[in-house]
Amino acid sequence: MSKLPEGRKALPDEWFVDRANNWGQISPMTDEERNRAKEKEKANMNADEIDAVSLIAQMKRLNLTVTEALEAMQIFANDKQFQKDLDATYSNMILDDWDYWHEGDIE
Repeated sequence: MSKLPEGRKALPDEWFVDRANNWGQISPMTDEERNRAKEKEKANMNADEIDAVSLIAQMKRLNLTVTEALEAMQIFANDKQFQKDLDATYSNMILDDWDYWHEGDIE
């Protein structure tokens, strides 16, 4: 038997017997208690932790590996920058006349 830390004493056998006899009195959590526990857990998390949990949950929903998720984020970032560059390049053009590329009417 291992030695207890200084100042601690072993629990009496009656404590274990009492716990065993009262085990059936522990009831499962209700939905309300479960939701409250989740809210409390979220309240104790900072924004970065919440974002990380959301990211991991979405990866699991989409069945993505970390490598695939990182690659998808890189592709999205590149596309976002490309669209931003297009907007900056063509923002001064008049786009209302784009369909008048030919001479005469099409019959």
